[in-house]
Amino acid sequence: MNQVIIDEEIFKISKSIDGEDLVYFRNVINWIHSFFTYSTEDNFKSKNFRKRNSKEILKSRVLTGCTDYSLIFLALIRAKNYKGKFMELFKRYNQNRIEGHVIVKVYFNSEIYFVDPTNNIIDKKFDYFESKGYKLIAEGEDSWDLGIHSIDDLKKLIDDFLKII
Repeated sequence: MNQVIIDEEIFKISKSIDGEDLVYFRNVINWIHSFFTYSTEDNFKSKNFRKRNSKEILKSRVLTGCTDYSLIFLALIRAKNYKGKFMELFKRYNQNRIEGHVIVKVYFNSEIYFVDPTNNIIDKKFDYFESKGYKLIAEGEDSWDLGIHSIDDLKKLIDDFLKII
């Protein structure tokens, strides 16, 4: 089962957003930021973290973080036939603190762009994220494709990451 679901509603929304290529991507990010609210409630976040698909996220109109931003972004670009991949990044702050982040790799016109829908960043090079200390851990269709269905799955991936750095 996939987290990124292209149904009639997603298709309709994708058609309502203007632009092509980079303009479309920027407009999708702007639409996401204007349509959804971001939950700061820990209970909501822990209950829904990596457990929802794009259809469920859209229905709730509430985002739990970068995963949800990226899943909605992927649904809207794939509905317009752009290809994109879900990218799991980690950054080590110190011995005990790792931060995860999700961005999207978008392919079009024989080029690759790295899109961070959470922070409204579109960059042609991964260097920007590396300069912030992030390392690519995994890439796939969505979180579930990477085997991350819960906070426990993510913690295991972090533990594995700590063993190799």
